[in-house]
Amino acid sequence: RCGYVILTNSLTGAYLNDAIGDKIFELWFGSKEKSSEKLGFYENQLKQQAEGLKGLSELQPEQIKPFLGKHENKQLGVFEIREKDGFYVLDTGNYKTKLMTLPDSKGEKPLVLIEPPFVGKTLIPLKEGSFKVVEEQHTYVFKKVK
Repeated sequence: RCGYVILTNSLTGAYLNDAIGDKIFELWFGSKEKSSEKLGFYENQLKQQAEGLKGLSELQPEQIKPFLGKHENKQLGVFEIREKDGFYVLDTGNYKTKLMTLPDSKGEKPLVLIEPPFVGKTLIPLKEGSFKVVEEQHTYVFKKVK
């Protein structure tokens, strides 16, 4: 009997888990080599993700001030944006990430989550301190809690 355990974040480690699992089977059982191809794919995904984050800059206090505080979406819950140790963070209670900004081609300055597991996800500022999050075919609006 044999077994293995791989501990990674499931949202950002899935490709890596798959490649490592394949490599273990290749070594233990002599199965067809496919882990290198999967690892190459994972590496390319990380490079594309890093490329997409070039141009990130620190949030300026005047840019983020209207958005400090709690925000709510009835379906997804509540998060808080606050200043911590010189950075602005998004805190859901279970998950915290630093925020930066990355100007887009429309001249908007969305907030970008820069730590796993949601690296690169964006919050698009709306008026009155609200945010829009676009996820494939869904758009969610988080309204500022007063």
